[in-house]
Amino acid sequence: MPVEVFGLGTVEARVTSKVGFKVSGVLVDLRADVGDRVAKGAVLARLDDREQSARVARTRASIAQAEANVQRATASVEKARANYANAKSISERRQKLIQSDSTSVEAAETAQAVQDAAFGDLNLASSDVQVARASINDAKAQQLQETATLDFHILAAPYDAMVTARTKELGSALGAGEPVFTLIDPATVWVLAYIDESKAGEHVVTLGHRLLDGRFEITGGVPENAAVVSQLHSGLRVGRAAKVAGGKAP
Repeated sequence: MPVEVFGLGTVEARVTSKVGFKVSGVLVDLRADVGDRVAKGAVLARLDDREQSARVARTRASIAQAEANVQRATASVEKARANYANAKSISERRQKLIQSDSTSVEAAETAQAVQDAAFGDLNLASSDVQVARASINDAKAQQLQETATLDFHILAAPYDAMVTARTKELGSALGAGEPVFTLIDPATVWVLAYIDESKAGEHVVTLGHRLLDGRFEITGGVPENAAVVSQLHSGLRVGRAAKVAGGKAP
């Protein structure tokens, strides 16, 4: 006749995470509580993001302004190019006329100076286009940074999990990295209990009832004091099977 014994076991999880926000702020939304099961990516909580949303809006305005500057600089290039073409044409005519004494040397030199100045204006306008385009890239990079910071105001579950603790309430002012929830991966929950090592063998025990301190009572036809490790893939339920592994954890 099998001997039924009782052993005290502790339910733990191999994957446990304390999760919080990457930025500081005031907690304005809580969507999970102790005991809830949450899917990966589910929103757990949010911080007040009005100030950060305004920063993102300002980056959009900066991009629009930078794009307008590019258009204006491009128009200036076209104008400078036309001025240079006209000055070059006049200067070339003056150079030809001076050979036939139809114009003065002074007039030819003046035309050449105007051409040189127009060429300088063209180069300057082209540089302004490059600067304006660089400003667009800088504004877009700033937008990416501010948008990423805005996303940090949302706390999402990193994996399919169960909430085992919540440490903050609505209206709490949080520091960056301060834990709000403790999560476990239910697929990694296990039980450790002790019964007689000298009589331990390949036996099957069943999960008994939950004790007041959070431990579980292990019952079954298992000798006293053997080590029991149980992998509970389908969750914590009374009657879930546990394996004895030769008197020690496998």
